[in-house]
Amino acid sequence: MSSSVADRDTPDPAPARPHFRFRAWNLLLLVPLVSLITPLFNAKDPELFGLPFFYWFQIAVIPIGIICTLAVHLATRHDDEEGDR
Repeated sequence: MSSSVADRDTPDPAPARPHFRFRAWNLLLLVPLVSLITPLFNAKDPELFGLPFFYWFQIAVIPIGIICTLAVHLATRHDDEEGDR
């Protein structure tokens, strides 16, 4: 019986609203998105080890995407909620 009427009448605090914070490092995450623009690499030439450009370009973008994501993570992992270090 520890709860009282006052506890039930107290409104819950409003949830924190997410807000947009711009960080230049996050622009690096756009680099892997190039692989989604198919007309940029929809070609057969140049071939690499007999592999058409269409395929080897997409394979090449995978490690580039990993490197970009890792760089953003390492650069921003210590940021607090206000974006300061």
